[in-house]
Amino acid sequence: MAVPRAGFTQRWKTSLVVRKQREQKKQAWRVFWIFSGVASGVMAGVFTYFLTRISLAGLLELSVEMIHQVLGVTSSIGGVLSAWTRLYPFPLTLFMVLLFLLSLLGLIALWLFALSRTFQEGKERA
Repeated sequence: MAVPRAGFTQRWKTSLVVRKQREQKKQAWRVFWIFSGVASGVMAGVFTYFLTRISLAGLLELSVEMIHQVLGVTSSIGGVLSAWTRLYPFPLTLFMVLLFLLSLLGLIALWLFALSRTFQEGKERA
């Protein structure tokens, strides 16, 4: 029986890690392409369904109605903000905006922390 060269075990472990990483990348790409294909198929099906069920005039009418609804919502939000600024003094409004921004930054920091912990755990497992 042949004796392995010196350092065989270490080289094999190193190549095993590389092979596992390569296989994980391939699997991730496969999943990505499968989901992309399914999403494209669903979108094509929905698009085809609407093209066969709705006339061009109906589609234009639907588009105009959607635009009208979006403009109505933005106008309502503008009215609420305008009323808010008239009812409450500027310092209170500024305080509320700063509180919102700090909350948003806190959520982003929490998300980044969770993301970094996930990557650290992944490195430790590898």
